[in-house]
Amino acid sequence: MFAYLPARLSVCLSLLFCPLPFSPQFDYSNDNYISGLEMHHPGQEALHFRLNSSRNVVEHCYVHNTGTVDERYGEGMYVGSSKSNYVNDFSNDNVFRFNHIGPNMTAECIDIKEYVTGTIVEFNYFDGTGQTGANGGDSSVQSAGLTHV
Repeated sequence: MFAYLPARLSVCLSLLFCPLPFSPQFDYSNDNYISGLEMHHPGQEALHFRLNSSRNVVEHCYVHNTGTVDERYGEGMYVGSSKSNYVNDFSNDNVFRFNHIGPNMTAECIDIKEYVTGTIVEFNYFDGTGQTGANGGDSSVQSAGLTHV
């Protein structure tokens, strides 16, 4: 299983993550650059920054066919934590650009949670084909945090 990575100043380029229960979850991870990843068929979300992971850049990635085990949690990219799971997860100032997210995302393509600020989502391609609407996953981007572009 590939999960729970505390990292700082890492560079991930041109990797393929496929059928895993969980894909990369970056905890307490700051200032990372992720580019050229393909992530598909995870049991839940594909890429997750949480527990105060900030100033990360994700670009030129292809994410598809998520939520293969639990469609309620099939987000493509997930920032922060639901306030019911952790209190005050300030995973701030992350950038998501030039990514292709979808098809067959069972939840949101990008989900930005409470307490998160400064997320930039730009120049991404979202394909909502296959969204199930389970657990409220009925949009390309869901933002519960503040000051996002």
